[in-house]
Amino acid sequence: MKSIKKSHPSTLLLISRYSIQILFIPMIVSCVSVVSDRRIVNTSDNRPVTAPFNTGRFDKPGNTEEPDIRRRAKIRLELAANYFQSRQSKVALDEVNNALSADPSFPDAHVLKGLILMEANQNIPADASFKMALALSPSDADANNTYGWFLCQSNRLTQAFSYFDKAAATPFYATPSKPLLNAGICATKMGSYTQAESYFLRAQAVDNNATVLNYHLASLYLKMGDSARATAYIRKVLSGSKPTADAVWLGIKVSKKANDSVALAQLVQLLKDDFITSPEWSLYIQGRFDE
Repeated sequence: MKSIKKSHPSTLLLISRYSIQILFIPMIVSCVSVVSDRRIVNTSDNRPVTAPFNTGRFDKPGNTEEPDIRRRAKIRLELAANYFQSRQSKVALDEVNNALSADPSFPDAHVLKGLILMEANQNIPADASFKMALALSPSDADANNTYGWFLCQSNRLTQAFSYFDKAAATPFYATPSKPLLNAGICATKMGSYTQAESYFLRAQAVDNNATVLNYHLASLYLKMGDSARATAYIRKVLSGSKPTADAVWLGIKVSKKANDSVALAQLVQLLKDDFITSPEWSLYIQGRFDE
């Protein structure tokens, strides 16, 4: 790693139109995401995709040919998604309930309600909301992906894979890399590194330029002790615009493992200059390279 510019790409986590990434994971700002298919979030977020997220399919009030109750429900759901995005979860939940009062058979509303409840650590009612959405629309790829992420975050890891697999196999699904990425993250959480690698490489086959995927591959290969491949992938993460603290921290750990003292010194300086108040800088100061 010859040189590291100070303008690098953010390491983000991409997951679903609902977004509540996310892919390692403190509190969420987006979700396994109530976001659009192209939305990404920081790798430290918990929403399957989604910390900073847009409202994806929740952003269209509907067309004039739809039944009036569905149009009213979509308007309420758009409001709910916007409130959720701005972290006004209580108001968002009220608007989702208004949408469901107008149209109880609206799957998207049940999914967003599940995400809001998930973020509030209300896992039992969240589970019920996701199941209702899938009962109403069993083949919805994003709903399957989102429920898989919920199961993964609830430590029901082995159950999650069938939902990720179903989402990825859905015909004409625009973003099959999302459930494959989430499945790889879930497998990594289980310690099933070979399975995680398989999912990540399948995701790479359909989306070779995803920053968050490169981040997870670098992290996985570091765990597997393959510093050469970890280096190759973290270089991709750090080769664009300004990186996040967790991306720089991963680069530091990879460089240390690879005995690359030049890259290590550059990345440590970058972390100090740009993220001295971050948890990652504290981990570096304390020498906690295994965390």
